[in-house]
Amino acid sequence: MLTLAAAGALWFRHGKFGIWGVILGGLAGCMTLPAIMCLLALVWMLFVTGYPRLPACRNGCCVGKTGYELKRFGDGFAWKCNCGDYYERRGRDFVFLNEEGTGAVVRTWRPLRGWFPRYGQ
Repeated sequence: MLTLAAAGALWFRHGKFGIWGVILGGLAGCMTLPAIMCLLALVWMLFVTGYPRLPACRNGCCVGKTGYELKRFGDGFAWKCNCGDYYERRGRDFVFLNEEGTGAVVRTWRPLRGWFPRYGQ
């Protein structure tokens, strides 16, 4: 990040801007790296992990992190919705867990399109 700040300061310094160019170029260089990192995180969410991270429950009333709470379930952890059902994310599938721990896929995430109900249900 310091390299980008120095490059921005030197680039503006050689123009007509003088000391203000050094200050503005340094600030522009410092803001470049966080902007690139935010853009990469957005692309990662859209193509790999899914957004929102947790879809609506099978009843359709619990959405996002406010609708779920991480609780102990069996040997591990699962997301418990406000309706009382337990869910787990398995790759791109959102799975409803019954008392035995076996599950049924409720929703599947598709890149750039979001969460969709599983066909045949």
